Amino acid sequence: SFHTWSRTACRTLARTEDLRQVSISGVQTLPWPTQQFYFFSGSKLKSEIATCVFHRPSLLESGCFPFNFETKALPLDPEIQADERMIAEDKLLKAKIHIGTSDANSGAHGNDLRPLLLIEDSSIRLPELGGGPGPYAKHFPWSWVQHQPAGKRRTVVHSTVTLANCNTGRTESITAHLAGELVPQPELENPNFGDMFLPDDWKSLGAEAGSYDSLDAREKFGCHISRAMEKVVLALTLRRHAEAHLESHGQFESFSDFREFVCQHVHKVLGKSVGVGVFSNFVCPLTVDWLADDVVYRSGVRLTRHGR
Repeated sequence: SFHTWSRTACRTLARTEDLRQVSISGVQTLPWPTQQFYFFSGSKLKSEIATCVFHRPSLLESGCFPFNFETKALPLDPEIQADERMIAEDKLLKAKIHIGTSDANSGAHGNDLRPLLLIEDSSIRLPELGGGPGPYAKHFPWSWVQHQPAGKRRTVVHSTVTLANCNTGRTESITAHLAGELVPQPELENPNFGDMFLPDDWKSLGAEAGSYDSLDAREKFGCHISRAMEKVVLALTLRRHAEAHLESHGQFESFSDFREFVCQHVHKVLGKSVGVGVFSNFVCPLTVDWLADDVVYRSGVRLTRHGR
């Protein structure tokens, strides 16, 4: 039955340099050729976060991730002074120039698949400043916050990751955000954003201000960057997993069946239980609808509340 199958973990039967072939509930799917996947950043912390997300054991063992992920320590500065879309386009252009024509136009594993490229841009928005400093947070004098009353220290930090598929020419941006409070640190003469930012859901789990730049804390609680990258994981893997289900079991019977399938998939590739603690953002109706809309069935039917 569907429910029995949905609790069965994907297991890798073969993982070679050129292809990965998986069996889901005993039914083999078509082999998926391995595609190179690069994340470009000049930030050591961002590269470490990306490695934590894309080298997560649950993801590598899921059988749904036929990518060879690597980080590239590439300073993408000087960053142009523009809106987020233009900044992303500029970073992608620099990334393509860096990997060179040969890597961008041919596969790295003996196949014809050109690589995936990933870049990230963070912005910080203070309602008290009309949404500023936005993408210019690096140069913002954060000591200014020390003298503001509590009601004026609310902030939202955004991460926009842009994924470019050199094989298809398609570019997609995915955003995650985290709301919280900037907590003054009077013992520090020139505190930075990470010294003061305390996300609301981190606080509810016992975290303290000053830990936001800790890799261990970000991996434990989930930061704005890792949450955006986890959405990339779902965008890259859910379709493959769903297509394997279609091959072996046919159409989902209802949207509720698909919702359960999504929850099981999230647990499979990210190693997190849906609806628990800070991960509850992945069970909101809009997110599940977005994931459902990303799966186009062989019949051409989109399985969503609005499409059935």
